[in-house]
Amino acid sequence: MKQVENIAVQLAQADAAHAANYKQNAAEYVVRLEKLRSKMRAGLKNLQTRDIITFHEAFPYFAREFNLNIAAVIEREPGSEPSACSLRTRSK
Repeated sequence: MKQVENIAVQLAQADAAHAANYKQNAAEYVVRLEKLRSKMRAGLKNLQTRDIITFHEAFPYFAREFNLNIAAVIEREPGSEPSACSLRTRSK
């Protein structure tokens, strides 16, 4: 949501003639994102465990936002495959 707001500010500065449109569109989009965040929190509220496994290391912000714990990361670098040893270790 902060990124949406920052983009709108920069677009408004670069194109002052349409500044109001950028700001209004950003505000409307932030409202939609806030609704989605609330829906996600409600959906995750009653989880028995907060541990998740991700496919790469792009989700720390997501885990923080929704009070989740990244227990493991399968693909540390894009395009790489996990080794048999790392899969065995994670499955224990």
